Order: sequence, then structure tokens, then C-alpha cells
Amino acid sequence: MRSPTQLLKDSMAIVRGNPSLFLGITLIPMVISYVASLFAPAENTGVVMAEEWVIFLPLMLVVMVTSILMTVALALALNNQSVSVGDAYKQSLKYFWRYIGLSILMSIILMVGFLLLIVPGLIMSVWFAFATFVLVLEGAGIVDSLKRSREYVRGRWWGVFGRLAVMTVVAFLISIVGAVIASMLPELLGGILETAVSIITVPFLVGYTYLMYQDVKGGAAPVAA
Repeated sequence: MRSPTQLLKDSMAIVRGNPSLFLGITLIPMVISYVASLFAPAENTGVVMAEEWVIFLPLMLVVMVTSILMTVALALALNNQSVSVGDAYKQSLKYFWRYIGLSILMSIILMVGFLLLIVPGLIMSVWFAFATFVLVLEGAGIVDSLKRSREYVRGRWWGVFGRLAVMTVVAFLISIVGAVIASMLPELLGGILETAVSIITVPFLVGYTYLMYQDVKGGAAPVAA
């Protein structure tokens, strides 16, 4: 497997190689999420404004759906960078319900694992780190995606865990820096900045995981020059 440093470099190279594709895919749900936040009902006012919820709830439903499609679309785009943003989203539709099924099953398994003194949940989180890519890119079923992901990690658990830990730390630091800078700006500009940071970092982080998936599977991922 590539080192964490090389994974970071290669994932950045992929995004830089086709920014309109990857940023375009993440732009859609992020912008909708930002718009939804503008209509969020005020907290602790003691007054329920029905018209706020009439706008906010449908927008949040759209955010949830487009976020799921975004995850699948990014996996498809990373595997085939010749697709357009629209084609990536269209292709992602056929995986929508299977992805939800996979997410529900994984959530149940991991919840049980974390209830069992945390360690089993952590172990299984690493096992299933690549299940989404298996589901989408290999056309596997829900259960088979979990099994194959575990097989790919077999014998490499600590290596995968360490690389995922590095990615988590990088994501945390980026979010902290973005939040600190946003807090110094007017609320509107701060919200726009945080949304922009998410649009940029999400494809980079998904790309990092995709490259790990390619490594543990035994393939070499194409990297943009």
C-alpha cells in the first residue's frame, strides 16, 4: 500500500486533474444544504412557525438524497474520470436503494460492535471501510460488499487503520481551521466559507479512500498529472 503521504499527494493530484468534475459533484448537495440552513427554524424562541418547517423539511430531504447520490457519484467519477457531473449523478441513481441498505446494515453492525466495549466496533469499521466502493464499482450485493471489503483488509488491518487515522486527522484539522476562520467573519460569509471548504475537501478525502481501496484490491489507480 502507498504511504499516507503518497495517498495525500495522489488524491490531491486526482482532484486537481479534473476539478470541474469532482467539485461539481460535491457542489450540488453542499449548496442545497447551505440554502436549507438559511431556512432553519429559530431555536429557543418558544414559537413554532409552520411556514419555516414547510420549507426546511423538504429541503433537508433533498439534502439527504443528493448527499447519498453524491457519495456514489464520486466513486463512479474516481473510477472513470471521463464522465460528466450529470452522467455521474444519473448512474448513481441505480445504486440509491442498495447504498441505503448497505448503510443501514453497516450502522446496525457497527452499533452493536461499539456497544461491545468499543473495540469490536473499531475493528469492523476498518473491515468495512471499502464496502461502498465494492458495492458501486464491483456491482456486489449488500452482504457480499461487506464480505469482500473485509477480505481486502485481511492481513492489512493495522496498515489500513493507520492510513484512515491520518486521513481523519487531516480532515479534522481542515475543519477546525475552516471553522476558526469562519468564526471571524460575518455569519453569511462564514457560512459560505465553511461550505466552500467542504466542497473542496470532500472529493479529496473520498479520493484518498478510493486509492486505498485500489491498493488493497491489488490494482493501481490512475493519477492525473
